[in-house]
Amino acid sequence: MENLRQICIYHETWESENYNIWFEYVSRFEKMCLSGSKNITDSCSYDTMKKVGVKRKNIDKCIKDSVDGTNLFIDDNFILKSEQEFIREIGLSFFPSLMINN
Repeated sequence: MENLRQICIYHETWESENYNIWFEYVSRFEKMCLSGSKNITDSCSYDTMKKVGVKRKNIDKCIKDSVDGTNLFIDDNFILKSEQEFIREIGLSFFPSLMINN
């Protein structure tokens, strides 16, 4: 779920030309939610979004709208599917990956 959330945050922040917010989110998420013995939780992600100024309702809508059906965990997700297709096209061997400047 966090991969999808970060993709939605990326799209949201880049569409509004707030380029640094996605980088700030990812950096803070790692420190707040992944360091030490912490587990990835929705609440930690939501706290991180709040701290960097990401509107949770927009991200929740992005996640909901990305599903071809009503069940996020079972139905096809067109955002993740397009990411996987892109990764196959460019020949990356693991997912998720960040590619900079092609």
